Amino acid sequence: NKAYLQDYLEETFHIAHSFQSINEKDIRSAIENFVSNDKADMVIMVAKNLNFLQKIFFDTTIEKLSFHTTVPMLILHE
Repeated sequence: NKAYLQDYLEETFHIAHSFQSINEKDIRSAIENFVSNDKADMVIMVAKNLNFLQKIFFDTTIEKLSFHTTVPMLILHE
Protein backbone atom coordinates (compact mmCIF):
# COMPACT_ATOMS: atom_id res chain seq x y z
CA ASN A 1 0.00 0.00 0.00
CA LYS A 2 1.48 3.32 -1.12
CA ALA A 3 0.30 5.32 1.90
CA TYR A 4 1.75 2.79 4.35
CA LEU A 5 5.10 2.72 2.55
CA GLN A 6 5.24 6.51 2.39
CA ASP A 7 4.55 6.81 6.14
CA TYR A 8 7.10 4.12 6.92
CA LEU A 9 9.83 5.83 4.88
CA GLU A 10 9.13 9.22 6.44
CA GLU A 11 9.11 7.91 10.02
CA THR A 12 12.07 5.56 9.66
CA PHE A 13 14.57 7.35 7.44
CA HIS A 14 13.58 11.03 7.51
CA ILE A 15 14.78 11.52 3.93
CA ALA A 16 13.21 13.06 0.86
CA HIS A 17 11.52 10.58 -1.45
CA SER A 18 8.87 10.50 -4.13
CA PHE A 19 6.64 7.95 -5.82
CA GLN A 20 6.34 7.82 -9.58
CA SER A 21 3.94 5.75 -11.65
CA ILE A 22 5.24 4.78 -15.05
CA ASN A 23 2.66 3.84 -17.68
CA GLU A 24 4.64 2.58 -20.64
CA LYS A 25 4.47 -0.62 -22.64
CA ASP A 26 8.22 -1.21 -22.34
CA ILE A 27 8.62 -0.82 -18.59
CA ARG A 28 12.30 -1.72 -18.64
CA SER A 29 13.32 1.16 -20.90
CA ALA A 30 10.86 3.50 -19.16
CA ILE A 31 12.55 2.84 -15.80
CA GLU A 32 16.03 3.20 -17.30
CA ASN A 33 15.00 6.54 -18.85
CA PHE A 34 13.46 7.72 -15.60
CA VAL A 35 16.59 6.86 -13.62
CA SER A 36 18.87 8.70 -16.02
CA ASN A 37 16.60 11.73 -16.62
CA ASP A 38 15.47 12.29 -13.03
CA LYS A 39 18.72 11.32 -11.30
CA ALA A 40 17.07 8.67 -9.14
CA ASP A 41 19.16 7.33 -6.25
CA MET A 42 17.21 4.09 -5.86
CA VAL A 43 14.45 2.14 -7.57
CA ILE A 44 11.88 0.23 -5.55
CA MET A 45 9.58 -2.22 -7.31
CA VAL A 46 6.83 -4.56 -6.16
CA ALA A 47 7.17 -8.15 -7.38
CA LYS A 48 4.03 -10.12 -7.99
CA ASN A 49 4.12 -13.77 -7.04
CA LEU A 50 3.94 -15.78 -10.26
CA ASN A 51 3.10 -19.45 -10.42
CA PHE A 52 5.19 -21.92 -12.41
CA LEU A 53 3.27 -21.57 -15.71
CA GLN A 54 3.25 -17.78 -15.53
CA LYS A 55 7.02 -17.77 -15.07
CA ILE A 56 7.41 -19.82 -18.24
CA PHE A 57 5.24 -17.57 -20.42
CA PHE A 58 5.89 -14.08 -19.03
CA ASP A 59 9.27 -12.41 -18.89
CA THR A 60 10.06 -10.82 -15.56
CA THR A 61 10.97 -7.15 -15.72
CA ILE A 62 12.58 -7.20 -12.29
CA GLU A 63 15.01 -9.97 -13.20
CA LYS A 64 16.06 -8.19 -16.39
CA LEU A 65 16.44 -4.82 -14.68
CA SER A 66 18.37 -6.14 -11.70
CA PHE A 67 21.28 -7.23 -13.88
CA HIS A 68 21.51 -3.95 -15.82
CA THR A 69 20.76 -1.24 -13.28
CA THR A 70 23.06 1.64 -12.40
CA VAL A 71 21.29 2.39 -9.10
CA PRO A 72 20.42 0.20 -6.12
CA MET A 73 17.13 -1.69 -6.34
CA LEU A 74 14.82 -2.75 -3.54
CA ILE A 75 12.30 -5.42 -4.49
CA LEU A 76 9.21 -5.76 -2.30
CA HIS A 77 7.01 -8.82 -2.56
CA GLU A 78 3.27 -8.36 -2.95
